[in-house]
Amino acid sequence: MANDVWCTDFKGWFRTGDGRRCDPFTLTDGLSRYLLGQAVARPDEEHVRPIFEAALTEHGLPLAIRSDNGPPFA
Repeated sequence: MANDVWCTDFKGWFRTGDGRRCDPFTLTDGLSRYLLGQAVARPDEEHVRPIFEAALTEHGLPLAIRSDNGPPFA
């Protein structure tokens, strides 16, 4: 069912046209693929936690959250 499993991952950073670093971060619903997250300034707890908190507030607690267990999740 929708909202049972969320999937989270960093897609690899790149430089934007103005030279800034961009870290594409995805937080999606596993069934619908609805995007719950977005790019962040840095891939650390300070920048990612507010995205999770906003998604949890809006959509509730999923049964599971899946990641590839790579940095920074492992």
